[in-house]
Amino acid sequence: MPEPAWAIDGLFERNSLVMLAGPPASFKSFLAIDWMLCMSSGKKWNNRATRGAKVLYVLGEGKASLIKRIGAWTHYNNMDEAEMKNLNPNFRVSFEVPQLALKPSVDNMLAQLEREKYEPEVIVIDTFARSFVGLDENSQKDTGMWVENADRLRQLGYTVIFLHHTSKNTEFGIKYRGSTAIMGAMDTAMTLSRDGATGRLKLDVTKQKDHDEGSPMYFNRLVVKPDQTDPEGSCVLVPASGIDERFTPDGIKIEALLKVLLEDASFDSDRSRARELARQCGLSESAAQGRVQRARKHGDFPIDISDEIL
Repeated sequence: MPEPAWAIDGLFERNSLVMLAGPPASFKSFLAIDWMLCMSSGKKWNNRATRGAKVLYVLGEGKASLIKRIGAWTHYNNMDEAEMKNLNPNFRVSFEVPQLALKPSVDNMLAQLEREKYEPEVIVIDTFARSFVGLDENSQKDTGMWVENADRLRQLGYTVIFLHHTSKNTEFGIKYRGSTAIMGAMDTAMTLSRDGATGRLKLDVTKQKDHDEGSPMYFNRLVVKPDQTDPEGSCVLVPASGIDERFTPDGIKIEALLKVLLEDASFDSDRSRARELARQCGLSESAAQGRVQRARKHGDFPIDISDEIL
């Protein structure tokens, strides 16, 4: 048998159906954008090799914020002019989501790609619901038609990644919405969840058809402001270990200094303490103020990388 042909090493293969699911606001699209731009530019993802590929991102939700998200990613990854030239022809966005349960709709998408002479190897559909409009996701008949056309794309050689929502009822754990036939059709299925207390994201590979699922992966959100006139910026996801961030070298430095500053009576205010914390640890003043305020309020010193401003 041939060796696995990975799209992203150890995560999902080429010519496969992949599903990334999670509750609302679990940052699924941010993770998918990270995958897509790494594959398009040939960069490693989370220290894993990627196979350079042309990518089509079919986006049905969050159109307005897409440019900001891509800008944050390219800024964070220090993309130079040569790398951007490599990325641009390999990444394309479409806002026309095909209805996968309808063969003519899939035919139209393929015909459009042929007319435009764009031959992607990876198609990302954001979200499953947008490709299933007007049908019953719990119906075996409706989902059967959807699965048939999704598998048709796989047989044509595409890697197809679907973003999906999990069920609101979590009493018996996190479950995918809709018929079990959806999950059954996938070669790889993953769940992204967010810890409400820390904001940390956890990626579980819940299904690998031909491989071991492996251990969970953890991420933190990092706010990036490529344009300093933009008060909000956008986020990228950065790897985090499963250990508390307070015990990383940078975390220990911040924690230790913060404790000293809070006990030092020579500072006339917490604002001045925050300025000193920012100066010594390379934080923005707003991030340092947030750390001081949380330490005052809760009596502990949580590390939340999402407060950092690049």
